Amino acid sequence: MIFKFDKGWMYSTLLLLFSTFAIPYTASLPVYSLIVSIFFILILRNHLLTKRLLFIWLAVLIYFSLLSFIHGKLEYYRCAYYLCWLSVVYVFLRKKGIAVFYYLEKTIYFFALLSIPFYFLEFTLGNSFYSLMRVFGSQLSANLASTEYRLAYNIIVYTTNAIQGEIPRNCGIYFEPGYHACFIVLSMVLNYFRTKKLFSKQHIYLLIPLLTTISTTGVLLYSFFILVIALRKNVFAFLSIVLLFLVVIFFMDIPFIHDKIQIAYDQIGNYDEIFAKSAAWNSVVHPDRFVSLQLGIIDLLKYPIWGRGEISSSLGVFYGGDIIPSSGLAHLMMYYGGSILCIFTVLLIKISSVLSNSYGLPYIKWFIPLFILFISITYYIDTPIFLLLYLSGLLLRKKQYENSTNDIQP
Repeated sequence: MIFKFDKGWMYSTLLLLFSTFAIPYTASLPVYSLIVSIFFILILRNHLLTKRLLFIWLAVLIYFSLLSFIHGKLEYYRCAYYLCWLSVVYVFLRKKGIAVFYYLEKTIYFFALLSIPFYFLEFTLGNSFYSLMRVFGSQLSANLASTEYRLAYNIIVYTTNAIQGEIPRNCGIYFEPGYHACFIVLSMVLNYFRTKKLFSKQHIYLLIPLLTTISTTGVLLYSFFILVIALRKNVFAFLSIVLLFLVVIFFMDIPFIHDKIQIAYDQIGNYDEIFAKSAAWNSVVHPDRFVSLQLGIIDLLKYPIWGRGEISSSLGVFYGGDIIPSSGLAHLMMYYGGSILCIFTVLLIKISSVLSNSYGLPYIKWFIPLFILFISITYYIDTPIFLLLYLSGLLLRKKQYENSTNDIQP
């Protein structure tokens, strides 16, 4: 049995499911308002209301009030989003302390294993499986599955996001296979921090869903993790580097991956052509992550502190067309500017120090920020799960993590 039920699993599952982008109707003001109300009652009933929490709530309200004034529109939706997940994270941390990372690791692990039989059915049954998903599931929104040829459906515990005629890839509960791969590697990382065993049983089992994502982001993120550990264990360093090199070469040679890399390379520096295509087609275009990052940096330089309150590139005014970035980091740069980047950086440094203390691994102080940076190049890093990571350093009390070896898991 992977875990026995307690409220910790409820909190971690709630945070994870609302981070997938795949489940419809979760990203709405009524849902956030309901969650805030429930957890506010929990905070009051359990006598968890503190000056620190009141200060953080007030800081969030002030921050989004300033953004509303500067952007010229009420940022009530995003404010409600942050207040909602701040409340959930706060209760989770106060109840479970540093063990929240054990719950997170095992919850990701559970859903990753659950994806294997679903992926097997998708791979073997093909169109018959997609027909069942169409009947029992919900279609992903157009911005997540932008072409009419995509077979993109969600049944909460599994998602498909495939193109007709191509090899299916394992999305798990997430909107996209690469995003699934990032969470699988995160679970591997947390497992290693806790057990100090690189190739534990859990790690080996997670390799199966990781490989079925067929994700360049996943392979590179996993390679980064293994190389960091291998270089700290000199006996395995050489063999690990050689093995990873062979795996990466194999992945690069897959036609799908090769074409994807070639398109990304061709787009770099040619964003004027992408704007021209958007204008000609009269539609929104989502360029590759590296072009998205270029556009994000351009907007950051133009609106360095508070951003411009839009997730589309400001260059659309000059070139015509509408470009929305395919990069979580670019999204933050465009919408919030340097203010949110500074806040997240400070919080990441804080939680990295906390985890380094708790797990007794000094290199965590620089590993965690780099790990999150790599993910942010492609995916959003302000989802509930990442907010748990940022806010842990701020909300965990010292006695919950100092010399907490015995408290790492419940």
